Amino acid sequence: MMISKIDINRLEEMTNALRENGYNMNIAIDGHAFAGKTSVTREKANILGIKAISGGHFYRALTSIYLKGQGYTEEDIKNMEKDKATTIKESFLLDEDLLAQILNDENIDLAEEMRKGEILLKAPLINSLVSNISPIKEVRSYVLENEKDVIEGVGDCIMEGRSICTKTIPDSNLKFFVTVSDEEAANRKIAAQNLNIEDKEKIAKSIGLRNKEDEQRENDPLVVAEDATLLDTTYLTTEEAVVSVFNEIYRKTEVLFDEHQIKQAEEQQLAYDDYAMQFTDDGFVIPVNINVNPEQIIGEIGL
Repeated sequence: MMISKIDINRLEEMTNALRENGYNMNIAIDGHAFAGKTSVTREKANILGIKAISGGHFYRALTSIYLKGQGYTEEDIKNMEKDKATTIKESFLLDEDLLAQILNDENIDLAEEMRKGEILLKAPLINSLVSNISPIKEVRSYVLENEKDVIEGVGDCIMEGRSICTKTIPDSNLKFFVTVSDEEAANRKIAAQNLNIEDKEKIAKSIGLRNKEDEQRENDPLVVAEDATLLDTTYLTTEEAVVSVFNEIYRKTEVLFDEHQIKQAEEQQLAYDDYAMQFTDDGFVIPVNINVNPEQIIGEIGL
């Protein structure tokens, strides 16, 4: 399946026109683990020429700050109490290196980076600890602040995570929720991380539990936004999922564009209906707003 250059150009034209008229056309994607959020986000960003942002990277960045900047141990983070989260208020300032990793979600040689002693956002240590801080209310509040700041700074973007549609970009006109079966999610995790296939049942159970915890957490639970399009990728390849999302983005954008044009035409007609033709004493014909005293208009234009 191919996405034509003509469709991409037309989508860009409609999107720009809508943005100029106050529509939020940033793309928001929520969904379950290994449903393909990241892959779809990267590919769509490349196709549309916009910035791809991972919401999960902000929580990984914060975990890294705890370890590197505040001297927390692994055990400290695993047993973190909610009141400790307030200590991050002044220190949660994303440095340039972390920000670069957030905005450039590329495959990095983990072995090489770990050899240098650097803690990366996707390093196993970070992955094992991030779920201990992400549910904390104060943490989510600080992360949300920074997510909004970064979005404002980069401009047009597509962002994926677990509360992007409902919290980070709630006014987006292009929202998606991507899901996948636990079994297929396990297959993808095994392939991506070169895990033992014999552990598939255990991995699937773990993924299902993670999703359930996110859906039931007290602060910003993972839910399907009312105006989000649901996409099940269980039986889709990455390419098929990308095309499906593009087609839906195009459809939604076209509907918005048509509605906006109709609205503009109606406003122009209403404005036209407010005017009638008025003869002056000298025989001139001028348009006069019927809601205003004609003599006042004539006087103002000096006729």
